[in-house]
Amino acid sequence: MVVLCTIWLLAGAFVEGRPAPECAGREVAALFADAGEAKAERRWSDEGAEIWRRELRRGEWAFVLMNRGERVVSIDVIWKEHGLSGSPRVRDVGRGEDRGKVHAGFAERVEPGEAVLLRVKP
Repeated sequence: MVVLCTIWLLAGAFVEGRPAPECAGREVAALFADAGEAKAERRWSDEGAEIWRRELRRGEWAFVLMNRGERVVSIDVIWKEHGLSGSPRVRDVGRGEDRGKVHAGFAERVEPGEAVLLRVKP
């Protein structure tokens, strides 16, 4: 059986606290491992768009931005609404891209049925 390892599959497993699928790459598997027993919490939801947050080891956080809707959405992540301040470093784990230090927050365009998986280092 072949499992297509989409970011949606990975994000769903991460939010639900399941282990990383075998198809997960090294960086994604490390994110799952760093979460340990911490539970993900939905921090915001509006018409199918959701922000989930899960505490990681070493004071880091994982954020999952999901679009369960049928239209493209822009999801605003504002650090102070999540108990963060300053300019945390952000890495898009799904794309393997560093976003550098992000001051105050950011807006993310998320296509229908897609998700964005981020590691945030305060």
